[in-house]
Amino acid sequence: MKLPQRLILISLIFFQAISSSSAQINGWELMKEIIKISANASKLSDNCFQLTEDRPWAGGSIYYPNKIDLNKNFKVEMDVFLGCKDGEGADGMVFVFSPKMALGKEGGGIGYEAVSPSIGIEIDTWQNEENNDPYQDHLAILQNGVVNHRNGLTKAISFKRNIEDCEEHTVIISWNALDKRLEVFFDGQYMAGIEKDIVQDIFQGDGEVFWGVTASTGGQFNQQKVCFDKINFKPGSALLTSTFKKIELDLLDNKTVALTQVEFKDQTPILEDISTRELDELAALLEEQPDMHLGIMGHVETDGTASKRLSKKRAKAIADYLIEKGIDKKRLNATGFGNRYTGVGEYPNEERIEIYLFRPLP
Repeated sequence: MKLPQRLILISLIFFQAISSSSAQINGWELMKEIIKISANASKLSDNCFQLTEDRPWAGGSIYYPNKIDLNKNFKVEMDVFLGCKDGEGADGMVFVFSPKMALGKEGGGIGYEAVSPSIGIEIDTWQNEENNDPYQDHLAILQNGVVNHRNGLTKAISFKRNIEDCEEHTVIISWNALDKRLEVFFDGQYMAGIEKDIVQDIFQGDGEVFWGVTASTGGQFNQQKVCFDKINFKPGSALLTSTFKKIELDLLDNKTVALTQVEFKDQTPILEDISTRELDELAALLEEQPDMHLGIMGHVETDGTASKRLSKKRAKAIADYLIEKGIDKKRLNATGFGNRYTGVGEYPNEERIEIYLFRPLP
């Protein structure tokens, strides 16, 4: 399937978590606008990235620049494209959990070597004999940036077929924090799993890590891409800036506050993509406070009767977004005030969405 040679690699660095009993963030909307892309990688669409071009010694990385919490469950589903060349193509992917946004050694290091501490799920399409690689394309779970399979958490598991076949392949990575079990599926087939307290044993008790993707090529090469389909995780304590933390504290202190990162397209109730970060955090807070309801108040500067309609539609757009995230519509009260309260008080001449928590009467 390939001759012994340096890896051209793809490594994907993943670290995420969710919990069925606590707030979880679902989907790609939260992340698509803020993925950090290195100079040699490129964005193909909202959810797809090219990690290496089809040329020798190319490399690139993407990262989500906010930590997530591995003390909760994590699951990601993505499609990986490993290229169209088999015997002359390389090299593969490594999905990684790590507290560092780092690119490791290229070639046989698959961009993962020396990234420590870390957990890496390797999808390798080139045989490097010095790393005890099998002849066939293979998968393994690695630790602490060591790519030699003698030191892996699992053995190298052969696919028994060529996966550099010009096709996309679905990869699912699942971490169960309660059972401390990490599992990997490839095209619907279970490939590998470990039971290990990775938070304690690998990350010295600190479960907050970054996720991202690194990639490089060597003497042999392929175009290599990744597209994200489904992502569920529990955010780390610093998912957003301290701005929302203050909003959360004020809400829990029975204060009315203005959302600071919610924006609409000009003179419409259509949310800008940047708004999803703050609204996802708001949805998470509502899940953690199931007895509380949310009041949503829209304010605009438009004159005349149209102002109240637009402000009401904008407040409703916030409610609709939260409903899509699983919040019961009965817990949401959307109201539009037009321009009645713009130009006065704390927010002079400012269009805004204000929110407050309240407990309904019995």
